[in-house]
Amino acid sequence: MAIPYISHNIHNQQTRSNSDACMHFLKWYPLFQYAVLGALFSSLDLTHVVKLFPVKPTTNGTNQFIPELEKLAHDHGIEPWVLVTILIGVAVVILGICFCCIRRCFRKRRAKDSKKVVDLKSVQLLGSSYKEKVQPDMDELTENAEEPDDGEKPEVQKLGKLQYKLEYDFNQNCFSVTVIQAEDLPALDMGGTSDPYVKVYLLPDKKKKFETKVHRKTLNPVFNETFVFKNLPYAEAMNKTLVFAIFDFDRFSKHDQIGEVKVPLCTVDLAQTIEEWRELQSVEGEGGQVIS
Repeated sequence: MAIPYISHNIHNQQTRSNSDACMHFLKWYPLFQYAVLGALFSSLDLTHVVKLFPVKPTTNGTNQFIPELEKLAHDHGIEPWVLVTILIGVAVVILGICFCCIRRCFRKRRAKDSKKVVDLKSVQLLGSSYKEKVQPDMDELTENAEEPDDGEKPEVQKLGKLQYKLEYDFNQNCFSVTVIQAEDLPALDMGGTSDPYVKVYLLPDKKKKFETKVHRKTLNPVFNETFVFKNLPYAEAMNKTLVFAIFDFDRFSKHDQIGEVKVPLCTVDLAQTIEEWRELQSVEGEGGQVIS
């Protein structure tokens, strides 16, 4: 029976504590209501409300408008706390309206300031677009500079072309060069023709030189002449450059060189017979000229 007795005591204590809390709340709640109402009246300066609740200072400094509030509530047939709640609600609504008005005014000011900022930005964008129109892009300038006009390109003079054949004998260490023909040579004589012939030699020593026959008054000579460089090991041949130098024969003056073809032997496969055409190139300096 001890356990029910203890639980009964605990229940009685909880009930007593709850009732005490309710008594304290009922005792101090009106004072809390009146304090809030007095603060609202003093901040909002509601003179008409103050007239309804005359304030009489006492020696202890507190405001005694509780009887007037109770009387007003009694006249309207409502509880005092309901009247306080209504007054607080009215004050909250008035504060909300004031807050909305102030916020709207600030929004209008911000909108005006933002319009001014947008106008400045638009002016800046207009200036940048105008600058882009006036000043072209550097990449476009570079592309235009790298691409010259077709009219300014220098004309390349065609000197004709030469056909030849190369053969190497590994057993005899002999290198055979055949000058077959030339085509489309330029005219260097007064009659509109040339007297071409070809000189064949190896660089860099130029010890052994061969020369074809002169073909009179033609721009498309056919030579079909073969020259042999004997005792030329393959390893030594890889370090040499074969030169075909075409000249225009002149009996009474210096022979004019039409052009030349240079073939580095290290760039060709001498294990096979090579027969090909090559364009004549202009001569740079006197290094490739052999004039007798």
